Amino acid sequence: MTLVQNIEALFAEQIQSWNLAKKNYEALKRVRHRSFSFDGFDVKVQFNPARIVSTAAKTSATEVAKRPCFLCESNRPAEQRKLVWRDYDVLVNPFPIADKHFTIVKQVHQPQNVHWVMDDFVELATQLTGFALFYNGPKCGASAPDHLHFQAVPASFLPLIEDYDALKSKGRVQMVKNHGEAEIYQLNHYLRTVICVEAITPRATVEALRYLYEYYADNGEEPMMNLVCVATPQSIRLFVFPRKAFRPWQYSTQNLHEQLLISPATVEMAGILITPREEDFNKLTEQDVLSIYQQISMPMLATPHIRVGIVKSPSVSFDFKGDYLCQQTGTCVVGENTCKWENNHIQWQGKSFEQLTFIPQHEQNEFLLANVRIGIDFHWEREETQSFRGTLELHATDGAIQVVNGVEVETYLESVISSEMSANASTELLKAHAIISRSWLMHPLLHTPSMPSTFDCSQEERIKWYERDAHVGFDVCADDHCQRYQGITRITRPEVKQAIRTTAGIVLTYQGEVCDTRFSKSCGGISERFENCWAPVPHPYLSPVRDNAEGELLDLTQESNARQWILSRPAAFCESCDAEVLMQVLNDYDREFPDTYRWRVSYSQEELSELIARKSGVDFGKILLLEPLQRGPSGRIIRLRVKGEKKEMVVGKELEIRRWLSPTHLYSSAFVVERTPKGDFLLLGAGWGHGVGMCQIGAAMMAHQGYDYRQILKHYFPNTQFSVLWGKDNLHLEE
Repeated sequence: MTLVQNIEALFAEQIQSWNLAKKNYEALKRVRHRSFSFDGFDVKVQFNPARIVSTAAKTSATEVAKRPCFLCESNRPAEQRKLVWRDYDVLVNPFPIADKHFTIVKQVHQPQNVHWVMDDFVELATQLTGFALFYNGPKCGASAPDHLHFQAVPASFLPLIEDYDALKSKGRVQMVKNHGEAEIYQLNHYLRTVICVEAITPRATVEALRYLYEYYADNGEEPMMNLVCVATPQSIRLFVFPRKAFRPWQYSTQNLHEQLLISPATVEMAGILITPREEDFNKLTEQDVLSIYQQISMPMLATPHIRVGIVKSPSVSFDFKGDYLCQQTGTCVVGENTCKWENNHIQWQGKSFEQLTFIPQHEQNEFLLANVRIGIDFHWEREETQSFRGTLELHATDGAIQVVNGVEVETYLESVISSEMSANASTELLKAHAIISRSWLMHPLLHTPSMPSTFDCSQEERIKWYERDAHVGFDVCADDHCQRYQGITRITRPEVKQAIRTTAGIVLTYQGEVCDTRFSKSCGGISERFENCWAPVPHPYLSPVRDNAEGELLDLTQESNARQWILSRPAAFCESCDAEVLMQVLNDYDREFPDTYRWRVSYSQEELSELIARKSGVDFGKILLLEPLQRGPSGRIIRLRVKGEKKEMVVGKELEIRRWLSPTHLYSSAFVVERTPKGDFLLLGAGWGHGVGMCQIGAAMMAHQGYDYRQILKHYFPNTQFSVLWGKDNLHLEE
């Protein structure tokens, strides 16, 4: 008989002869389940009261020493039978999480440490076809850290096993390196760090595991990790979950409202959160799931890749500077090429394709892309020829070709911080912007947006906000809707690359979650609340901040205070007109509009009436009145009454107001309205942009005055921490 047949027979016998096991496996049929859907995968939750034995186990050396080892044969229940495999006992677990659950125990009492038994672990997995063999490190969920053991459950029980193939087919599994006869991959945008070793032989699998073990080891101790191994006759997959924490803060908090008795082990890391208490099962939220995973996971092994939507056009011209391999034809391409859209296909070199993918054959190869439109619908809109590194993808969509650039995140960020600002920005400002741009990018890839863009329209009121809704076919776009990504052309200084290297993998987090770090050109003196510009979901770290060293806030929600504030020029970091500072944060086309702190725009009554009718699609007749009804703490108008001869309406939020009152976008919604003797409407305003989060000009002045990037970010994003998402080099910077 095979090992699987033998353990199946053991299981059948124990269910008949051992009342505790029979009772708990029967109870498992009544266990309740929930699930949370993320981007392409689910995380399941199981309410399993019997697992309180494991979840609440006290595993410190002192506590372990007080009790007899329940895995040693002399201390096991008399009813528990064993099956011997080498020098291990295979046991039926009497406190199951799956319909078949085994514990494989070393016959000699020795501490939980996989270093000396890697060969056993992988070899056993190859004999347990149809099962997933897993290992909990001594500080990673093992309830008996003093006695070496593995566990096994049906492979189909763990969501990770199915997720891996699905995400691999979507390009979300990234190859990190070849290690001998094994390949090492990582899952991208999967909430927690998962590394997968794929190999044919046990020997190659073990060698790759030793490499990862030594990579993460610290001070000679076993690194914190969980392992899962699944084998078929054709291949072996070994999943590694590197960790930095035993339990999340929610486990030990004394605040009963926030407390969650969840102690993540391998099963949790593989996609099933076990909750032994009903109150935890009921109150667990998607945000809790995100927070738990991000607190305990080590950074990813390698920098992930993202896919950036560059342009969409019926005709695309590009110029390869170096060899690029076309995946669809298997040929190398170099030089100038043009593709055209026709009948929902891409026409190229006399053939039709639904998709074309070109892969650079050398890391430094680049391609030029003509007629890239930037600043769409803004006052700086124009076309450029831009240069990019990474892969070039062309997709046939309805009526056009979608151009996508596949690029490593850190390379993407080099362009972003040079495109969002001048590459001449100071080093500390570049570092600060690298961290918030990285955080802003990773937040939606790791979180499900709480609310999408919303259009609330009635006869009397139109309230709309413009969120960065998920794109179809790529992760982010290249324009101001997401972040300005204008290729490698603007990366002109080594300081940009150095700022990225210095902060590699670092993001801002709040209570364990990556922050949604917003930023704008100029807050106008006080920053705005998140919920006043987008979804009504408060973000504590995106609250009003006075943009000076003193930090005193004024109540600009009151109309009289807002008017006095906007019509004056109070001291603020972003108040600077210093040309040297402005050159750091503003590109050439941004400097065409130099006064971002206080500004004025004038319309005749006829001009304003025509403009609002055109931008809103509503015939108000002659505009008679613009009246602020609600302001945020920065003085920005959240709701504005527009009164005309024929109609009146309330419009909001801030960006919709700015769209109505400008051929492109008004600088900000922090303005007051005055009428001239001629009847013109004079808008006197403060700031440039939504004003939430980091004020770019203010941050530039802070750097100019000697503040470092940490001080800058702590100023604009209070109560946040620095965390590392990938790589080991910057772990010392975590808080």
